[in-house]
Amino acid sequence: MKLILECQEDWVQQELIAVGINLSCDEQNVKLMVKGPGLKLLMKRALQTQDSLLMKMIKNISQHADEEIKKLFLDFVSPLGEMVNSSIDSELVTEVISILANINLPDLDFSRLATKHQLIPFILKKFSASELALPPDDELMLAVMRLTATLSLDKNCALQLLHVRITDKLLNELKSRQEDDEAVLCIVCAFCQLITHEEVKISVAKDSQASEYLMELMNDKNKEVARLSSKALDILAECDPQLAMKVQHERFKWHNFQWLKMTTDQAIVDDLDPYYEDYNDSYQFPEDLNDVYDVYDVLDMQSPLNTHYPIEQEFSGPEEYYTGHLYSTTDDIDSYMSMHPMSTSHPLARTI
Repeated sequence: MKLILECQEDWVQQELIAVGINLSCDEQNVKLMVKGPGLKLLMKRALQTQDSLLMKMIKNISQHADEEIKKLFLDFVSPLGEMVNSSIDSELVTEVISILANINLPDLDFSRLATKHQLIPFILKKFSASELALPPDDELMLAVMRLTATLSLDKNCALQLLHVRITDKLLNELKSRQEDDEAVLCIVCAFCQLITHEEVKISVAKDSQASEYLMELMNDKNKEVARLSSKALDILAECDPQLAMKVQHERFKWHNFQWLKMTTDQAIVDDLDPYYEDYNDSYQFPEDLNDVYDVYDVLDMQSPLNTHYPIEQEFSGPEEYYTGHLYSTTDDIDSYMSMHPMSTSHPLARTI
């Protein structure tokens, strides 16, 4: 801290600020950094020099959950808000927006902050630029999404954002960034914050496109995305009984799919394991729920082979296994095979 504050150059040396950035990722280190006038001195230098790397270090300080640390930023909210529209350094603006997004305190008057520094027009401008396929700045857009979520904590800000159709902007970003987990998480988080307000909730619940996207994300591989999407759907379902039934049906179908996947996979492994120890590596479980039912049908112990799954003529494997397990009523395996020509589309034929 002393070396950073006493640096004679406008921008702190990269090696030195890199150490500061890394140290600021730890909450215990941060408590020592902000002790006394520490944060005030750092912020004063960053505002004067507009050093983007020093601002990144300050952003790391602001991201910790400790409210006592966040409250120290309340005195600097106004100069930070002013810098959003006045600076032409996109990296500096990205860090400043991130700091404002991290100060998610109930004591902060977000509506006044947004009005004074034109934050909502700034957010709308950035979303519009992204839609027009202008050269993207991913870090800046992620910061804008997080700021949108933070401003949505305030009812007045949420209503203003609804008025400028921010939900449509978020959905457009979701369509174009489906493979970006961090962006999807920011967008879903913004939706969750927006719909905590009754007027916004009713409006979004009427938008079938929003609920459909959230239902798709409810079973996402990213657990946090899935959790927030499920939470958002629960909130929306409070004012839409039809949506509540759809969500319940989707959850029931998903749980059934998971159960069938577990039981069917285990049944196939148990049946083939004595002769195919490498089965787990070669078998590709079907992704579609309808395919699961097809495989489950094949595994019916009373009739292990259905007429719509004919057996292939040539295959490898111990004959006594097939005779004892699958063709227990057939003494001559060759004659059985001649009467039941096999299709290569059979799910077990692919693994055998």
